[in-house]
Amino acid sequence: MKFRCSSIGKLMTEPKSKSEGPLSVGAKTYIRELAAQEIFGVDFVVSSKAMEKGIECESDSILLLNSVRKLSLRKNTERRSNDFITGECDLFDSVLKRGHDIKTSWSIATFPITSKDCEDKLYEWQMRGYMALWDASEWEV
Repeated sequence: MKFRCSSIGKLMTEPKSKSEGPLSVGAKTYIRELAAQEIFGVDFVVSSKAMEKGIECESDSILLLNSVRKLSLRKNTERRSNDFITGECDLFDSVLKRGHDIKTSWSIATFPITSKDCEDKLYEWQMRGYMALWDASEWEV
């Protein structure tokens, strides 16, 4: 079994107390979900309006990033794997060995205003997974 880069953060959450043991309740819950999917031979599809909007607006977001940063990146369609993880990043600059992940806000209310708003451990672990798969020195959301 390989873990998706987007799910690494669920496994890496810190236990809130010593009584949880080495794995957090959240990590244990996620592992149970994976076991259920394996046992029943189904994938639990996760979807939301915010996720659907992100997919629908991804190409516009890539155009905006390219325009603002004076880049010419194209959507990546390659999935990579190693012994433990698998992932398909959004954008990768093979010359600079730098990746970019596109997140599209649901509304102005969810748009990050400060750098603190952008601190998300789940995304950090996802980017670390992509860095390992693409042998990248930098990644940004």
